[in-house]
Amino acid sequence: MSGLGSLCGPSSEGQNILLIVLILVICGSLYFGCAAHIEQEGFTPPQFYIKMFMEQMEKQIEARVPAKERQEVITQFRKEFQRTVDEFFESTVKPYEKYIPLAIIAVLFMPLVTVTRLLVWVPTLLMSIIFPLLKVLGVVKLTSESREVQRLVIS
Repeated sequence: MSGLGSLCGPSSEGQNILLIVLILVICGSLYFGCAAHIEQEGFTPPQFYIKMFMEQMEKQIEARVPAKERQEVITQFRKEFQRTVDEFFESTVKPYEKYIPLAIIAVLFMPLVTVTRLLVWVPTLLMSIIFPLLKVLGVVKLTSESREVQRLVIS
């Protein structure tokens, strides 16, 4: 394997197949993990995003409501907002809960394939630089050896 010519050879094709299989294994593991979690506990929206959205809306309320009424209005807003979010997820998302892991995998699969295809040449390039450098520095040397090999020949 020398130079960049090995990037287009049969080993590259095998490497691509192995990467796709690895991505499928990763996505499959993630799918089964998500599906099991949702089956046990149900789907709940990430609280971080709800809290972030709520804080943005609270800032707008604070800017519009007088100071003496502000705390009461914000408390009422939090209750209403949480109730609205819970109702939305109960009525809109709950019927489709079993498809959420599939959607997550579909969203992740293509970017993973794209990123690995874009970066697959990096290790090959690094090795094509490192191996000759190690040889020049005398850290490694090339040796040839012959072995007795048995072949089955059809006559």
